[in-house]
Amino acid sequence: MGAFVDSLTRVSHINLFGIVFIFIFLEYIFSMSIGMSEGIESIIIAIPFAFLIIDISLWWITSIYPGFV
Repeated sequence: MGAFVDSLTRVSHINLFGIVFIFIFLEYIFSMSIGMSEGIESIIIAIPFAFLIIDISLWWITSIYPGFV
């Protein structure tokens, strides 16, 4: 059986907010220090956020369907 919804909600909430703030600070430093085009910088900055959303959504999928693990 997958994780319980209340514990999964708590852990997801903590991880989303904590990691997002770390990403924001690191991506701000990255965007100010490297001279690339704005399009490439935008893609590079968006990648960690996209993978974070994918990662946490997979936690929820495994709680619904444990065979997904």
